[in-house]
Amino acid sequence: MTNPTRAELIRLGMSSTLDGGLREFREKVHLSRNAQAQLIEVTPDALKRWEEATQGMNADSALRVGDCLVEARGAVADLEAGGVSMADLVPLSTACQHLSMSANEVEEKCRTGALRCESLGVLGTYVYRRYIPSLEDSTGEE
Repeated sequence: MTNPTRAELIRLGMSSTLDGGLREFREKVHLSRNAQAQLIEVTPDALKRWEEATQGMNADSALRVGDCLVEARGAVADLEAGGVSMADLVPLSTACQHLSMSANEVEEKCRTGALRCESLGVLGTYVYRRYIPSLEDSTGEE
């Protein structure tokens, strides 16, 4: 979707939340509901209620969801066009947990080349799985 209108972003935000598209994308990019909620500036509980259709979503929230989803999908599409699969990567937070390092430490290792990373815009920094010993043999199915 190139340069979607406000109305298109709102429709995308609402429909992708209700039809499971947002959850599927979250799983594809290995984000927790908490992390995805933080990206769209809502509480994890609100996101859960929207996905379960137990609470309605206002237009401003739907706009944030739609805008975030368009940006995130674009970043992933660019990455995959370059021959990299999301299965090869883990979010910075996952890398930090497995490496027992802070985000600043992992990002510094990325800057110095000790770790190979990709910046995925709104999604943040992702680290190549093969640089994390406890994950190097896993398939990306966390």
